[in-house]
Amino acid sequence: MHFHVTESKIGDVAHDVGGDHALPYPTRRPTFDTTAGAVDAVMAAAFEYWGTPAEIHVEVSLAVELSLGKQGSKHGAVAAWDVSEDEGATWALHACECADGTLAQLFAGRG
Repeated sequence: MHFHVTESKIGDVAHDVGGDHALPYPTRRPTFDTTAGAVDAVMAAAFEYWGTPAEIHVEVSLAVELSLGKQGSKHGAVAAWDVSEDEGATWALHACECADGTLAQLFAGRG
């Protein structure tokens, strides 16, 4: 089991949050071995865009969702941060068993 994180900025198409485990082959989708690694990536993205208040809010929101066991569900855990009506983001953390993520983990151990 591994984890993917996507970020959907309001008005934009969803995209992946990068990190140390974002690999060019076989996928560019970030793959995290643990929920903690995935949450760290989300917190870093929130901090980069909006600073400490967003970072803390996203961390707490995801912690609540993860404590409810939603990381293993189809929809995963979700946290949102809104600054105004036209600025903000929603992060989604998904537990995954997809083949490309498994391969990404294997190739991450090589090189």
